[in-house]
Amino acid sequence: MKMLLCSLLCTMIILQPGLVSGYFCRQRHVSGVEGGEVILRVPQEELLVIHWDLLPEGNLIVRTGPGGSIDDSDVMTQYRGRVRSEADGSLHIYNLSLQDRGVYGADILLSEDDECVVFNLTVCERLSPGDIRMTPTITRNGSCSLGLLCSVDKPDVMITWSNLHGGDVNVTGGVLYVPPSDVTLTYICTAHNPVSNVSKTVIPGEYCETARKDFTPRNLIRLILSGIVLLLTGGVFIHHLKTEVMEAPGGR
Repeated sequence: MKMLLCSLLCTMIILQPGLVSGYFCRQRHVSGVEGGEVILRVPQEELLVIHWDLLPEGNLIVRTGPGGSIDDSDVMTQYRGRVRSEADGSLHIYNLSLQDRGVYGADILLSEDDECVVFNLTVCERLSPGDIRMTPTITRNGSCSLGLLCSVDKPDVMITWSNLHGGDVNVTGGVLYVPPSDVTLTYICTAHNPVSNVSKTVIPGEYCETARKDFTPRNLIRLILSGIVLLLTGGVFIHHLKTEVMEAPGGR
């Protein structure tokens, strides 16, 4: 009964931390990297057994206790072969996956009283420089005024911009706005998550040069001519197809 009450209280405290009916669940935030490992460390006290639950459903993952031995057949299926008990009963999880993210409740049965700890586990992918994408938007091509969006298509990522020369940066929603006077400066986009951070440098003026090359009169003429050739080729193919259909047996 005490274990059930503690599980319910732990779940409630996730939504509203604090003292509830005389019980207080300690809260801890733990981060791990995908493919790595993490230890959900319990208080160093005289304990009898720990019931590890996956919250808010309260499904039992495994029981641990002093000595560090567990029976793998008693472990929840998705954790089998990936968990072990530390000597003090703390839960050690290996080969972390993104599916392991969530809230874990430890119902600790002590010799005199019961206690509970709630672990909010975050599992992140380790970032690499290739994860950073730069998307330029030229606002005034003639004077090279532009915005640069720095983004990473992964969860739990924070983006920051800085100026290599120590100047101020104008950033809104991850978009760096660069006036024409600063397009030759070097900027740094840094992507952070709880387990890693990577950076990418950029000189905004290079995007303006690319845009100018793409929209020179010569390139524009080439683009128009390519479109005309494509239309003519499509027209000849359709005419040829109609001719074959009419000359085939049964055709008009």
